[in-house]
Amino acid sequence: MSSVIAADDFTRKFHTLDGMRGVAAIAVVLRHVRFTGRWPIPGSYLAVDLFFVLSGFVLALSNDQYLAATTGQTWQRRMKFMFGRLVRLYPLYILGTAVGAAFLIAHNGVHMAAPAILLAALFLPAPAQPMPLGTYRGSIFPANFPAWSLFYELVANGVYALFARRLAVRILLGLLTVMAALLIFEAFKRGSLDLGSAWNTKAGGIIRVLFSFFAGVTVYKLWLSGVRAPRLPSWLLALLPFALFMIPGPRPIVDLLEVFIVFPLLVLAGACTEPTGLLRRLMVESGEVSYPLYVLQAAFFCVAALVAPDAFGHGNGPKAPAIAAAFMVGTPCISWAAYKFYDVPVRRWVRKSFPALMPKSVLNPASPLAD
Repeated sequence: MSSVIAADDFTRKFHTLDGMRGVAAIAVVLRHVRFTGRWPIPGSYLAVDLFFVLSGFVLALSNDQYLAATTGQTWQRRMKFMFGRLVRLYPLYILGTAVGAAFLIAHNGVHMAAPAILLAALFLPAPAQPMPLGTYRGSIFPANFPAWSLFYELVANGVYALFARRLAVRILLGLLTVMAALLIFEAFKRGSLDLGSAWNTKAGGIIRVLFSFFAGVTVYKLWLSGVRAPRLPSWLLALLPFALFMIPGPRPIVDLLEVFIVFPLLVLAGACTEPTGLLRRLMVESGEVSYPLYVLQAAFFCVAALVAPDAFGHGNGPKAPAIAAAFMVGTPCISWAAYKFYDVPVRRWVRKSFPALMPKSVLNPASPLAD
């Protein structure tokens, strides 16, 4: 461990990063509330890239020493790490998927929906469908469309677990250079970095996620060596992603600049400052609600489309803005309740019931998609 890093740096919580991911989760949900003809946040899909930079940083902080240990039981540590990731992601994921599965069955019948639902229960993408299931046209997770990024999260986690011991900064920079070249090709080929949620963009999605995740690991390594960013107000750093998502311009260029440069620097800056008082409490709550809000959004939209089709169905009625506003207030509250009264108790039970399968890390395993 580098001597320039104080012990309390490893035990403190990074609440500015919590605030960032809460804002990013809201941007993703807003992206899918399509009650106006023109969407005012053109780059909101980049929230996923920011999520993965955050994920790489926090998971490396939590588990790098554990996975890179030179003592025995290397494969046992890797398996425990992956089990811990599944435990963190799965409870809320399967809750949202169950609602989406009921929606798929109602609209498509059991025989057509069953393969996608069975694969989803195993946290695996559905094969390309000859015709769309429900409203999730082209999604690799038709029962819970945001889960595509969670699947790639697990892929990135697995790659990290395998090679954590070898990931020196120079190797990471070489890896990022190769993936950056591939990502540039995909961005200009597809017109943006909005890649990965459908089968026809899966290759670009994998590159996109791996680049951002290992960019986050690289930021952690630099932070560990003592690299610091200027201290900026926590509230400014937490809200800045929303402003970044609103930047207009040629999407490939804007997207690549933000993913390659801005997001890693933003995470480094967020790791160098902490909120206090009420702002700290708000950021804690923002971080807690970010994952349930993200992973349950498909379920929320399914229910909302039944209750208020003018706002969330095919229509665009006069009450749509008011209904959508109520939706954006109510869903974080429901997400918070799901986190407190379902997700936390379930994971606590798993940890107590299967302690031998859980990883030992410096702090509780976290992820901007899963904390």
